[in-house]
Amino acid sequence: ISEATRHLIARRFGNAAGLNIGMSPALVIGHPTTLVVSLLLIPVTLALAVLLPGTQFLPLASLAGMFYVFPLVLPFTRGNVVKTFIIDDSGDNYEKAVTILSEIHDATDHTSAIASHHAELEELIAAAARVKAGVVERDEFEMGERRKLNLGHTFAHAIEWEAHNREQSMGEVNAGVHGISHGEAVAMGMIMAAEASEYYYADDKSQPIAAQGIVKKLTEDFRRCGLPVECPYPITTLAEAMKKDKKSENGIVHFILIRAIGDVRIEDLPVDDVVSWISK
Repeated sequence: ISEATRHLIARRFGNAAGLNIGMSPALVIGHPTTLVVSLLLIPVTLALAVLLPGTQFLPLASLAGMFYVFPLVLPFTRGNVVKTFIIDDSGDNYEKAVTILSEIHDATDHTSAIASHHAELEELIAAAARVKAGVVERDEFEMGERRKLNLGHTFAHAIEWEAHNREQSMGEVNAGVHGISHGEAVAMGMIMAAEASEYYYADDKSQPIAAQGIVKKLTEDFRRCGLPVECPYPITTLAEAMKKDKKSENGIVHFILIRAIGDVRIEDLPVDDVVSWISK
């Protein structure tokens, strides 16, 4: 509807470049997929609230608002019920994954803990793979949406580069002292991206990211899972590596920032600016 309206205006009044037509979610609340998925997720949401440890209340009031969530997803799934259900349930999958991984981290016998959650982990990994496969399928050559999968990776690659250089300078005798796995680097990189987001979107009155506590939540969740949350190197030492990142063009990098939960943006920003924000 938005595209058709824009084309109509272009035909009647000339060039419509840069013109965007905002649409109310009420336009597709009556879509069959919206109704079906909303009804399916009501028992799923209640079941997760009852079964997952640490839940303090039943989200009864939130159930009525589900019908307003799916219109945001429908344009990407083209009305497919299964895809819409999977995408909208991804937030629950995140919380479930944090709970399971924290239990494994706290367990004395990690092998037994992993085995006890094998089926759940398999399901979560499969769900994550489906979401990623869908993104790659829609953007095979990483020209837009696929770049969002790089959340935290620009910082992570710089951390790995610095760790490798320090390990090499120490020689074989101390090899491994600065060894940081890719997963650990990405965890630290995601928190750094969230910190940069807080500064960049600080003036956005509609979505004050700092008030949402995303940095605090990521830090607490990653710590529960046994992941590192603080970069061991000064952010200024990572700047040179970020400028050499494959996504860098003359010191400008496609940074992936978090405007709000479920709203990740691609922002072309100078590395030096981002470094200065995180340093403050």
